[in-house]
Amino acid sequence: MRRVPAGTNGGITFIGTLASCLGGALIGCTYFLSNCVFCYESSSFITIFIYSTLCGFTGSIIDSILGGSLQYSGWDEELKKVVSKPSEHSKTISGVNLFSNNIINFISCAVTSFIMPSIFYYILDF
Repeated sequence: MRRVPAGTNGGITFIGTLASCLGGALIGCTYFLSNCVFCYESSSFITIFIYSTLCGFTGSIIDSILGGSLQYSGWDEELKKVVSKPSEHSKTISGVNLFSNNIINFISCAVTSFIMPSIFYYILDF
């Protein structure tokens, strides 16, 4: 790990990771409340809260790993900013120019959606 300029694909910050966890927690709370209102039954709030928070965290880390390795980030000397496309004025910071941000987001969502239920069902026996 190393320090990278703001805007670099794959960069991880405490605030960004916290926001991912809170986003997962918010989705879990919404699920719990809508399940209570529309289904008149509920699973354990703590289980849903922990699961959805960990999903947010895991998805964020997977997105950062994929973004930092499969998505180009470079420093453009002419523009003096981080860019996502290589040019004659840019120097590579991380990644290769293989996927766009949308593709990385899709892959990280798909991987998280496959991994997390498997972990909770088969490993943690939830």
